[in-house]
Amino acid sequence: RHKYGIISVHYDYIVKPYDLNHLIGKINSGIQYHSLKKDEQLASEKIYISRDNETIVISIKSHMKDKKFIEEAKTVFNPFFFRNVQNRLCVMDLRSISAFDNEDVKVLSVLLRLFKTQEVLIVAGRHYGEIIQQDDFGPHIQVFISFGDMKEYMTQKEN
Repeated sequence: RHKYGIISVHYDYIVKPYDLNHLIGKINSGIQYHSLKKDEQLASEKIYISRDNETIVISIKSHMKDKKFIEEAKTVFNPFFFRNVQNRLCVMDLRSISAFDNEDVKVLSVLLRLFKTQEVLIVAGRHYGEIIQQDDFGPHIQVFISFGDMKEYMTQKEN
């Protein structure tokens, strides 16, 4: 927290020696992430949805196995939500969760099944290993450590 408001921190990494285009891509993904998240405050919600014309970012802010999370998920992930995300890129940000275990992965699996065959990109941060180790979500679910890695995947996919 800064005296003028909330500071948004975007963590990413780059391996040395680096390619200038790769570095620029990581910086641009940080800028895009910040613009999507700029309206998010310290809300009491367990799930926060940010959107622009092309992308929906679903930020999960608590353990997924938490009863309050599950209750909120039942409200948020309704048929109206899925109609609105149909032709948009869906990104799920799990980096705000303090710890992630097998029970959280089970809830995540159930939640991802609601998306059916729509592609969902998960930014897992430090939870990447736990998620990859516990479950294979299928070809329409991709898991990344950072937004920069996700953006690099999307660039490669377009080419």
